[in-house]
Amino acid sequence: GASNAPPPPVNVKRIDEIMKRGDFIQNWKKRLAIATDSAIYYFGEPPKPQGVIVLKSIRGVKESTDPGCMPNTLDILTPERVWVISFATKQIQQFWQGFLEKKAQENRDRISAAQERKRKAEERAKKEAIRRNAAQERARQAKLPQRDLWE
Repeated sequence: GASNAPPPPVNVKRIDEIMKRGDFIQNWKKRLAIATDSAIYYFGEPPKPQGVIVLKSIRGVKESTDPGCMPNTLDILTPERVWVISFATKQIQQFWQGFLEKKAQENRDRISAAQERKRKAEERAKKEAIRRNAAQERARQAKLPQRDLWE
């Protein structure tokens, strides 16, 4: 869909005619796909914007194994949905698969790094809480009246 769409295509990497399967009504539509550094834009006929796949959201890509698919079809996995796109030739499909696999790996690496930063921050916060609790306990103990154990 076009929600949170990045700016119009700049720094174009590839333009191809594709067949895109609908998400709900699963019919095939011819689209013009434009790949940029940040997104895949697709256009209907007459050329008008139909939607965008934000590349930062791609988690994986694989050849489709759905028997109802056209030849040279890829499944593109995002958190929102699986995009099903078919290409005119195996060669074009392989270009797009390589392009998308690279983006998916960059995304997985970015997510892993963010998770590691979060884990380390939580570890630091836990150590700080333990240190703070120990200091508070020492202060509480210091305020208690001292008794002679031999009384």
